[in-house]
Amino acid sequence: TYFEHAVLKRGKELLIADYRAQYVLADGTIPARNTTSLLVSADNGHTFRRRATIAADRANRDIMAEPHLAATAGGDLVCIIRRTDQNQKPMWITWSTDDGHTWEAGHSLFDFGVFPCLQLLGNGCLVLSYGRPGVHLAVSTAGDGRQWDAHQQILPGDPAAVHLHTCGYTSMLPLNDDTLLLAYSDFDYPHPTDATCKAILTRRIRVKR
Repeated sequence: TYFEHAVLKRGKELLIADYRAQYVLADGTIPARNTTSLLVSADNGHTFRRRATIAADRANRDIMAEPHLAATAGGDLVCIIRRTDQNQKPMWITWSTDDGHTWEAGHSLFDFGVFPCLQLLGNGCLVLSYGRPGVHLAVSTAGDGRQWDAHQQILPGDPAAVHLHTCGYTSMLPLNDDTLLLAYSDFDYPHPTDATCKAILTRRIRVKR
């Protein structure tokens, strides 16, 4: 298991969405590109077992990589996934209502996105950060990811040069029920010498319902 995000504690289990390991699919086919699977530990992380395929592109066009798994405000599971390598393509979102044993077919989300990061706040809002180009936040006030009510651009981006201003990778840490800390890179940060440099920044974000 490759831990790109923190594991999700759910009852007595630890859950993580993984795309580094490849598995034969339920119909016996061997995927040519990355698939996303749900791995579950019942022994506090000492061992993990694969529970289900979260997403796979049977046409072998999409990589289904860099997934992030979160609980919804209603107690279900939601997973958002990057679909492409260096091209611009929407992310993928899917849900499970039975602790990850089965997953919806899912659908495309927004116009682009790499390394999606999800955080469910204590006030019930589900927050998504993503990037490239730029850095962006989206909020699902219902807390389920079915509808995204608010969008905010944190850093601008250029679709013709997606690596120009930031790597677009983000991370979030909740501080209280309605506030989180967002971490991201800024390749145009002003330096005291009047030059610009690459920097890792954090910003407090308050999310209201």
